[in-house]
Amino acid sequence: MNQLSGLSHAQFQQRLGAWLIDATVTVLLSLVFAFVVARPIIIATLFPEGAPAGHMDARARWAEADVSQKAVVFLLFFVSAWVPSGFYYALLESSSRRATLGKMALGLVTVRIDGSKVSFLRASARYYFKAFVGFVVPFGCFAMLPAFGGTRRQGAHDWVTGVVVVRRVGAPASENRQ
Repeated sequence: MNQLSGLSHAQFQQRLGAWLIDATVTVLLSLVFAFVVARPIIIATLFPEGAPAGHMDARARWAEADVSQKAVVFLLFFVSAWVPSGFYYALLESSSRRATLGKMALGLVTVRIDGSKVSFLRASARYYFKAFVGFVVPFGCFAMLPAFGGTRRQGAHDWVTGVVVVRRVGAPASENRQ
């Protein structure tokens, strides 16, 4: 039995609004991660003898850094940008609420095409596919537009992972559980 009977597919504007809320949250998460986790590691990597007590010339230190030190800094930059966001989306979309904070605010839930709960692995794959196509592939963001996703209003990341974003119609989210 299809469990999507009490639900309607989310409109593009609703998904955009949810994304704007989630983008704000994930930027803040990434900044916290960068300053709390990555910054001390970067300082220890670039200043193995200890950070100078006074003013430091960041450009001069970067010019003096060897390739391995620069690789660590770049790796931590990418980890800070992608890992907190990936966990945010995967944890919340695979939770019992089935929605990120933005989706919760707009009454949306993320479910599989058959209406069942999205697993953490599937939610992770969905996020990283969206991130890769949307930001790495030139003009890939157009593949993400749910405005062109047919009757289910799916973006490419939804279609590939077998997920739909739907709007609750007059029922609390807890009724949608299996």
